[in-house]
Amino acid sequence: MYRCNNIPQEIVASSTPRFPVEILGFEKFYKLNGISEDMDGTEYLGHLKFLRDECSNEIPVVILHSNTDTGRHKVRNNWFQGVIADTECVILDGYASAKSKELFEKFMVYYDDSGIIDRLTTNEDIERADSLLTSLIDDFD
Repeated sequence: MYRCNNIPQEIVASSTPRFPVEILGFEKFYKLNGISEDMDGTEYLGHLKFLRDECSNEIPVVILHSNTDTGRHKVRNNWFQGVIADTECVILDGYASAKSKELFEKFMVYYDDSGIIDRLTTNEDIERADSLLTSLIDDFD
């Protein structure tokens, strides 16, 4: 299995797809995104830092679509899906602290209840995800 090494098969088999990784399957999704099989802590840490530090916090005036070449922005739904997928993998592979797990649970409640997928991204949305990423990054120190 790709990326998340410790996902119980009953979760995979019974889950309703919500994110591209679940729709395409691990192997195809991660191959398309250039992510290696069986990631270790160093690779997770690098990707978490990439999501937090290399993507722009700027909220552009125009709506960004997947076919626009405007650089990497956190306002895009795909960025949030990356944060969620990486967090799930870090937790399932045993790298996350109790604090990070709790932050993730709170973030998912916020993510589901706030309607973030159906509205424009706010600074608060980005700040919450960045706080989660920072906590996960701190878990590796």
